[in-house]
Amino acid sequence: GLRRILDLIMPSAVFKNIIHRLPAILWLLTIVACPYSLFAQDAGNADDDDELSLSFDANVATPRVPQKQKSRVREQVADLEASLKEHGYAVVTLRDGEVLRVTIPCDRLFAPNSSELKADVAPVLTPLKKYSRPDSPYKMVVAVHADDTGDTVYCDRLTADRASAIDGFFYVLAGGEETGIIPYGLGQDDFIGSNHSIEARARNRRVEIYLVPRTSLFQKQKFLFLRLLWKRK
Repeated sequence: GLRRILDLIMPSAVFKNIIHRLPAILWLLTIVACPYSLFAQDAGNADDDDELSLSFDANVATPRVPQKQKSRVREQVADLEASLKEHGYAVVTLRDGEVLRVTIPCDRLFAPNSSELKADVAPVLTPLKKYSRPDSPYKMVVAVHADDTGDTVYCDRLTADRASAIDGFFYVLAGGEETGIIPYGLGQDDFIGSNHSIEARARNRRVEIYLVPRTSLFQKQKFLFLRLLWKRK
């Protein structure tokens, strides 16, 4: 009867296997059909395409990591932190372990009052190359700071030019391909200490490179979880 016809079309073992995997199949179809609703939900974020129009603070604060992805993203960021520290970078985590900040003294990259990179900066910057790509799962926010020497307009221009020079370095390193860097010259806006000594002013003159997870990283984590779920079925 009907059962025999169904068995000829689809053996019962295959049918049972499909039924067993049905939750994962439905989840996969949902992800493919509605990626934005899954990955932007609970994020309250601007689209990645709007990154260049955001303020510095907004770029470091967004996109927010969906609650269900926080632990996995933090694990991946912790691994990245360890890797960068092996390269000798000064690294700290922000946003409860979701964002990394690499700090490089300006004096290591630039001569005084200059926006031209020194000739020997390649060993310092090149290990960060893959994070400067537009398709990197991390957006690379470059913020250059000054001390209190000089007027505000001069320091704003100098730090903006230095941020552009760093962007240009990665542009050349990529063979003339566009970078995904978001550069800011912050001038005298954010001192980390006093300017009462030569050493203190040197600490304030700094380049901060923020690595902020993009939504593509959340997608990657969801698909990895789905693959693990499928393997267990």
